[in-house]
Amino acid sequence: VREFGTRGSGEGQLENPRGLAFTGEGELAVADAGNDRVQVLGEDGTFVRSIGSYGTGEGMFNNPWDVCVCGDGRIAVADNVNSRVQVFEGLGGFLRSIGSFGDGPGQFRNVDGVGFGAGGEILAADWEGPKGAVHVFSGEGGIVQT
Repeated sequence: VREFGTRGSGEGQLENPRGLAFTGEGELAVADAGNDRVQVLGEDGTFVRSIGSYGTGEGMFNNPWDVCVCGDGRIAVADNVNSRVQVFEGLGGFLRSIGSFGDGPGQFRNVDGVGFGAGGEILAADWEGPKGAVHVFSGEGGIVQT
């Protein structure tokens, strides 16, 4: 058993880490909720890169709760308080934002889980929405099923 990371806001430091996902290169993506970012760490825990910062704009987070990596390298992040899922290319470049606040199809109250389907679909869990729903979006972000 080993552990890495210390509490804080510096590179490689974590504050309220949540979701974890390995990339195809063996790096670990961590939803660093307390620092409003995703950190990518090497297998030994060394800092590789950071994605995002606090805010509401593209590529910015407010309490990122979960992270998932698709087989093609895309990274999806459950941006909890901003009520959306954000999708990035593997090195962290912003691709798209999916969803908004509300109770309708493709809208979230509290998105807290994210994953990729076998066909590249993006799945997002909303525990606080009226149905406690899992939303399914195409890889391009269009709603497929709620």
